[in-house]
Amino acid sequence: GDKSADEKEVLWSIGRATITTAPSVAGALTYTGEAQAPTWQNFDPAKLTKTETAQTNAGDYSTSFTPTKNYQWSGGDTSARTVPWSIGRATIEAVPEQSGSLTYTGSAQSPAWTGHDSAKLTIGGDTTGTNAGDYTASFTPTANYKWPDGTTTARTAKWSIGKAAGSLTLDKTSMSLTSASAFGTITANRAGDGAVSAQSSNTNVATVSVSDNTVLVNAVGDGTATITIKVAEGTNHTAPGNKTCKVQVDIPHIYGVSWDGTS
Repeated sequence: GDKSADEKEVLWSIGRATITTAPSVAGALTYTGEAQAPTWQNFDPAKLTKTETAQTNAGDYSTSFTPTKNYQWSGGDTSARTVPWSIGRATIEAVPEQSGSLTYTGSAQSPAWTGHDSAKLTIGGDTTGTNAGDYTASFTPTANYKWPDGTTTARTAKWSIGKAAGSLTLDKTSMSLTSASAFGTITANRAGDGAVSAQSSNTNVATVSVSDNTVLVNAVGDGTATITIKVAEGTNHTAPGNKTCKVQVDIPHIYGVSWDGTS
Protein backbone atom coordinates (compact mmCIF):
# COMPACT_ATOMS: atom_id res chain seq x y z
CA GLY A 1 0.00 0.00 0.00
CA ASP A 2 2.96 2.37 0.48
CA LYS A 3 4.36 1.35 -2.96
CA SER A 4 7.47 -0.14 -1.31
CA ALA A 5 8.88 -3.58 -1.88
CA ASP A 6 10.30 -3.90 1.64
CA GLU A 7 9.56 -6.87 3.92
CA LYS A 8 6.62 -6.19 6.21
CA GLU A 9 6.14 -7.56 9.77
CA VAL A 10 2.67 -8.93 10.62
CA LEU A 11 1.76 -9.57 14.24
CA TRP A 12 -0.07 -12.74 15.22
CA SER A 13 -0.81 -14.45 18.61
CA ILE A 14 -1.67 -17.67 20.42
CA GLY A 15 -4.43 -17.17 22.94
CA ARG A 16 -4.45 -18.69 26.43
CA ALA A 17 -6.31 -21.95 26.80
CA THR A 18 -9.41 -21.83 29.01
CA ILE A 19 -9.83 -23.64 32.31
CA THR A 20 -13.53 -24.30 32.53
CA THR A 21 -13.72 -25.80 36.00
CA ALA A 22 -11.96 -24.74 39.19
CA PRO A 23 -10.41 -27.51 41.30
CA SER A 24 -12.57 -29.13 43.97
CA VAL A 25 -11.80 -31.12 47.11
CA ALA A 26 -11.77 -34.89 46.76
CA GLY A 27 -13.03 -36.49 49.95
CA ALA A 28 -13.35 -35.07 53.45
CA LEU A 29 -10.68 -34.34 56.03
CA THR A 30 -11.06 -35.11 59.75
CA TYR A 31 -8.87 -33.87 62.57
CA THR A 32 -5.98 -36.23 63.34
CA GLY A 33 -3.60 -34.01 65.28
CA GLU A 34 -1.30 -33.79 62.24
CA ALA A 35 -1.08 -31.11 59.54
CA GLN A 36 -3.25 -31.91 56.52
CA ALA A 37 -4.09 -30.52 53.09
CA PRO A 38 -6.85 -31.69 50.75
CA THR A 39 -6.56 -33.77 47.62
CA TRP A 40 -7.77 -31.79 44.59
CA GLN A 41 -9.82 -32.88 41.62
CA ASN A 42 -9.31 -31.09 38.28
CA PHE A 43 -5.97 -29.69 39.41
CA ASP A 44 -3.13 -29.70 36.91
CA PRO A 45 0.01 -27.91 38.12
CA ALA A 46 0.88 -27.16 34.51
CA LYS A 47 -2.26 -25.10 34.25
CA LEU A 48 -2.64 -23.69 37.75
CA THR A 49 -0.31 -22.45 40.44
CA LYS A 50 -1.55 -23.49 43.87
CA THR A 51 -0.98 -21.43 47.03
CA GLU A 52 -1.80 -23.52 50.07
CA THR A 53 -0.76 -24.11 53.69
CA ALA A 54 -1.41 -27.43 55.41
CA GLN A 55 -3.53 -27.07 58.56
CA THR A 56 -3.88 -29.09 61.76
CA ASN A 57 -6.97 -27.91 63.64
CA ALA A 58 -10.57 -28.45 62.63
CA GLY A 59 -11.99 -25.44 60.81
CA ASP A 60 -12.54 -23.70 57.48
CA TYR A 61 -9.65 -22.82 55.17
CA SER A 62 -9.04 -21.90 51.53
CA THR A 63 -6.54 -22.49 48.76
CA SER A 64 -5.88 -20.08 45.88
CA PHE A 65 -5.34 -21.13 42.28
CA THR A 66 -3.78 -18.85 39.67
CA PRO A 67 -3.68 -19.75 35.97
CA THR A 68 -0.18 -20.20 34.58
CA LYS A 69 0.93 -18.06 31.62
CA ASN A 70 -0.78 -20.23 29.03
CA TYR A 71 -4.17 -20.52 30.74
CA GLN A 72 -7.10 -18.41 31.82
CA TRP A 73 -10.48 -18.84 33.49
CA SER A 74 -13.65 -18.74 31.48
CA GLY A 75 -14.25 -15.14 30.51
CA GLY A 76 -10.54 -14.41 30.21
CA ASP A 77 -9.81 -13.77 33.88
CA THR A 78 -6.31 -14.72 35.01
CA SER A 79 -6.46 -13.61 38.63
CA ALA A 80 -6.23 -16.01 41.58
CA ARG A 81 -9.40 -17.76 42.69
CA THR A 82 -9.89 -19.21 46.17
CA VAL A 83 -11.56 -22.53 46.82
CA PRO A 84 -12.77 -23.28 50.35
CA TRP A 85 -12.00 -26.51 52.17
CA SER A 86 -12.26 -27.69 55.74
CA ILE A 87 -11.05 -30.11 58.39
CA GLY A 88 -13.91 -31.69 60.32
CA ARG A 89 -13.97 -32.37 64.05
CA ALA A 90 -13.03 -35.88 65.17
CA THR A 91 -15.79 -37.90 66.87
CA ILE A 92 -15.94 -38.81 70.56
CA GLU A 93 -17.92 -42.02 70.65
CA ALA A 94 -19.28 -41.95 74.22
CA VAL A 95 -19.65 -39.82 77.33
CA PRO A 96 -17.08 -40.81 80.00
CA GLU A 97 -18.19 -43.01 82.90
CA GLN A 98 -17.03 -43.25 86.50
CA SER A 99 -14.27 -45.80 86.91
CA GLY A 100 -14.27 -47.73 90.17
CA SER A 101 -16.09 -46.60 93.30
CA LEU A 102 -15.59 -43.98 95.99
CA THR A 103 -16.44 -44.27 99.69
CA TYR A 104 -16.94 -41.42 102.11
CA THR A 105 -13.73 -40.40 103.91
CA GLY A 106 -14.58 -36.95 105.24
CA SER A 107 -12.36 -35.31 102.62
CA ALA A 108 -13.13 -34.02 99.14
CA GLN A 109 -12.77 -36.64 96.40
CA SER A 110 -12.89 -36.76 92.63
CA PRO A 111 -13.76 -39.81 90.53
CA ALA A 112 -11.59 -41.51 87.95
CA TRP A 113 -13.19 -41.53 84.50
CA THR A 114 -13.20 -44.13 81.76
CA GLY A 115 -12.99 -42.53 78.34
CA HIS A 116 -11.93 -39.06 79.44
CA ASP A 117 -9.09 -37.33 77.61
CA SER A 118 -8.59 -33.71 78.69
CA ALA A 119 -7.36 -32.89 75.18
CA LYS A 120 -10.74 -33.95 73.81
CA LEU A 121 -13.18 -33.02 76.57
CA THR A 122 -13.41 -30.20 79.07
CA ILE A 123 -14.88 -31.35 82.38
CA GLY A 124 -17.22 -29.18 84.44
CA GLY A 125 -20.14 -29.39 86.84
CA ASP A 126 -19.55 -31.45 89.99
CA THR A 127 -15.89 -32.36 89.71
CA THR A 128 -15.36 -33.02 93.44
CA GLY A 129 -17.54 -34.06 96.35
CA THR A 130 -17.22 -34.78 100.07
CA ASN A 131 -20.51 -36.23 101.30
CA ALA A 132 -21.92 -39.56 100.22
CA GLY A 133 -24.45 -39.20 97.41
CA ASP A 134 -24.89 -38.67 93.69
CA TYR A 135 -23.17 -35.97 91.66
CA THR A 136 -23.31 -34.76 88.06
CA ALA A 137 -20.29 -33.81 85.97
CA SER A 138 -20.42 -32.29 82.48
CA PHE A 139 -18.19 -32.90 79.47
CA THR A 140 -17.82 -30.46 76.58
CA PRO A 141 -15.87 -31.33 73.40
CA THR A 142 -12.83 -29.17 72.78
CA ALA A 143 -12.37 -27.29 69.51
CA ASN A 144 -11.37 -30.31 67.43
CA TYR A 145 -13.98 -32.81 68.63
CA LYS A 146 -17.73 -33.51 68.50
CA TRP A 147 -20.27 -36.10 69.63
CA PRO A 148 -21.44 -38.81 67.19
CA ASP A 149 -24.51 -36.77 66.23
CA GLY A 150 -22.35 -33.80 65.34
CA THR A 151 -23.26 -31.67 68.35
CA THR A 152 -20.67 -29.98 70.56
CA THR A 153 -22.73 -29.00 73.59
CA ALA A 154 -22.00 -30.30 77.09
CA ARG A 155 -23.28 -33.73 78.11
CA THR A 156 -23.66 -34.92 81.68
CA ALA A 157 -22.39 -38.00 83.50
CA LYS A 158 -23.46 -39.25 86.91
CA TRP A 159 -20.99 -40.30 89.59
CA SER A 160 -21.31 -41.09 93.27
CA ILE A 161 -19.65 -41.42 96.65
CA GLY A 162 -20.84 -44.39 98.71
CA LYS A 163 -21.52 -44.37 102.43
CA ALA A 164 -18.81 -45.55 104.79
CA ALA A 165 -19.48 -48.47 107.12
CA GLY A 166 -21.19 -47.36 110.31
CA SER A 167 -19.91 -48.24 113.78
CA LEU A 168 -21.36 -48.31 117.29
CA THR A 169 -19.77 -48.77 120.71
CA LEU A 170 -21.31 -48.39 124.17
CA ASP A 171 -19.58 -46.97 127.23
CA LYS A 172 -20.94 -49.92 129.22
CA THR A 173 -22.47 -53.29 128.54
CA SER A 174 -24.08 -53.84 131.96
CA MET A 175 -25.42 -51.82 134.88
CA SER A 176 -27.11 -52.31 138.25
CA LEU A 177 -29.91 -50.11 139.55
CA THR A 178 -31.29 -49.82 143.06
CA SER A 179 -33.70 -47.61 144.94
CA ALA A 180 -30.77 -45.40 145.85
CA SER A 181 -29.66 -45.25 142.23
CA ALA A 182 -32.82 -45.72 140.25
CA PHE A 183 -31.51 -44.59 136.87
CA GLY A 184 -28.38 -44.79 134.76
CA THR A 185 -27.12 -43.68 131.39
CA ILE A 186 -25.55 -45.42 128.43
CA THR A 187 -23.52 -43.38 125.94
CA ALA A 188 -23.71 -44.62 122.38
CA ASN A 189 -20.62 -43.65 120.40
CA ARG A 190 -21.39 -43.90 116.70
CA ALA A 191 -19.80 -42.77 113.45
CA GLY A 192 -21.81 -40.12 111.65
CA ASP A 193 -25.21 -38.68 112.43
CA GLY A 194 -27.52 -41.70 112.37
CA ALA A 195 -30.40 -41.47 114.88
CA VAL A 196 -29.92 -43.46 118.10
CA SER A 197 -32.84 -45.50 119.43
CA ALA A 198 -33.19 -47.90 122.37
CA GLN A 199 -35.64 -50.58 123.50
CA SER A 200 -36.04 -52.45 126.77
CA SER A 201 -36.80 -56.16 126.71
CA ASN A 202 -38.87 -55.85 129.91
CA THR A 203 -40.54 -52.53 130.68
CA ASN A 204 -41.67 -53.92 134.07
CA VAL A 205 -38.02 -53.90 135.05
CA ALA A 206 -36.62 -50.86 133.22
CA THR A 207 -37.74 -48.24 130.73
CA VAL A 208 -35.58 -46.16 128.40
CA SER A 209 -35.54 -42.75 126.75
CA VAL A 210 -33.01 -41.28 124.30
CA SER A 211 -31.49 -37.82 123.97
CA ASP A 212 -29.09 -37.55 121.05
CA ASN A 213 -26.59 -40.33 121.78
CA THR A 214 -27.41 -40.76 125.49
CA VAL A 215 -29.78 -43.50 126.63
CA LEU A 216 -31.45 -42.92 130.03
CA VAL A 217 -32.45 -46.15 131.83
CA ASN A 218 -35.06 -45.91 134.63
CA ALA A 219 -35.60 -48.69 137.16
CA VAL A 220 -39.19 -49.89 137.49
CA GLY A 221 -39.09 -53.18 139.39
CA ASP A 222 -36.89 -56.07 140.41
CA GLY A 223 -35.44 -58.26 137.70
CA THR A 224 -33.24 -58.12 134.63
CA ALA A 225 -33.76 -56.48 131.26
CA THR A 226 -31.73 -56.16 128.09
CA ILE A 227 -31.47 -52.72 126.54
CA THR A 228 -30.96 -52.94 122.76
CA ILE A 229 -29.45 -49.85 121.17
CA LYS A 230 -29.69 -49.19 117.43
CA VAL A 231 -28.23 -46.55 115.13
CA ALA A 232 -30.02 -45.73 111.89
CA GLU A 233 -28.30 -45.09 108.56
CA GLY A 234 -26.88 -41.56 108.49
CA THR A 235 -25.88 -39.04 105.88
CA ASN A 236 -22.50 -40.61 105.23
CA HIS A 237 -22.58 -43.94 107.08
CA THR A 238 -24.52 -47.16 106.87
CA ALA A 239 -26.39 -48.53 109.88
CA PRO A 240 -24.08 -50.52 112.17
CA GLY A 241 -24.99 -53.66 114.06
CA ASN A 242 -27.03 -53.32 117.26
CA LYS A 243 -25.44 -53.34 120.72
CA THR A 244 -26.93 -54.43 124.06
CA CYS A 245 -26.57 -53.59 127.73
CA LYS A 246 -27.75 -55.86 130.57
CA VAL A 247 -29.61 -54.15 133.41
CA GLN A 248 -30.06 -55.67 136.86
CA VAL A 249 -32.63 -53.93 139.10
CA ASP A 250 -32.74 -54.62 142.88
CA ILE A 251 -35.21 -52.50 144.83
CA PRO A 252 -35.67 -53.45 148.53
CA HIS A 253 -39.25 -54.02 149.71
CA ILE A 254 -40.31 -52.59 153.13
CA TYR A 255 -43.08 -54.47 154.97
CA GLY A 256 -45.04 -53.40 158.09
CA VAL A 257 -47.97 -54.49 160.29
CA SER A 258 -50.82 -52.60 161.80
CA TRP A 259 -53.11 -53.63 164.72
CA ASP A 260 -56.81 -53.18 164.34
CA GLY A 261 -57.30 -53.33 168.13
CA THR A 262 -58.93 -56.75 168.23
CA SER A 263 -57.61 -59.81 169.97
